[in-house]
Amino acid sequence: PDGTGVELAANWPEPCPAFVFITAEPDHAVDAFALEAADYLLKPITAEGLARALDRVRKRRAGIAPAGPAAAGIEIRDGGRTLWLARELIDYVDVAGHYLCLHVGRDVHLLRQPIGDLAAELGADFLRVHRSAIVRLDRVRAVTARRNGDADIALDGGVIVPLSRSYREPFDAAMRGRNRG
Repeated sequence: PDGTGVELAANWPEPCPAFVFITAEPDHAVDAFALEAADYLLKPITAEGLARALDRVRKRRAGIAPAGPAAAGIEIRDGGRTLWLARELIDYVDVAGHYLCLHVGRDVHLLRQPIGDLAAELGADFLRVHRSAIVRLDRVRAVTARRNGDADIALDGGVIVPLSRSYREPFDAAMRGRNRG
């Protein structure tokens, strides 16, 4: 009662269980993943997000390790500091000049990389919806069409991201696929 979940995990005696953090605050994600957390879910959680977290726990218990660079997260360099941002924490990405802005709750992390490269690196949970925007599909709450074929995507927390008509068909297909699963 007098500590945090991260402190609890850090002080847990061996053998340590697989921890899944469920919180409204993204602030301790880096610390949680440094302690080898199985997952870090931000509230409000979805059934799909919880199922993925439990699948990670099951794989860990079966001895199946995450493979490749996807396990490390997105590398963010800030001066002399480097952090690895778990993909699960990213709500959406937009562009500011030569930088990508990775939005995690109220925090923004800057990355200098082409948006197409990041879109490929993020995987199937994310989709490019505009020449300057990528969204995490499970954060989408509504789509409002505009007259010219473009649309506005409303995400969790009320953020509005543009949907270009040239990305509309893949977006609609991805959302139909998610609704069936």
